Amino acid sequence: MNIAFSAYFLCANLDKCFEVLIKSNRLPEADQFKQFQEFLNQDLFPQLQNNPNLDLSQITYESGEY
Repeated sequence: MNIAFSAYFLCANLDKCFEVLIKSNRLPEADQFKQFQEFLNQDLFPQLQNNPNLDLSQITYESGEY
């Protein structure tokens, strides 16, 4: 599980990462990962597209809060 997850994560295949967590019955981790994935898609990527010089150290992620 760890190798598969790491390989998919390094290849930026986040959907496969989620599938690995589900298939290995790591449901709490899968939930947390899905929230992180939604944060990336809804908040971080649009900010980076609109402002490529954005200081990433100013962005924080807290569970369930974007």
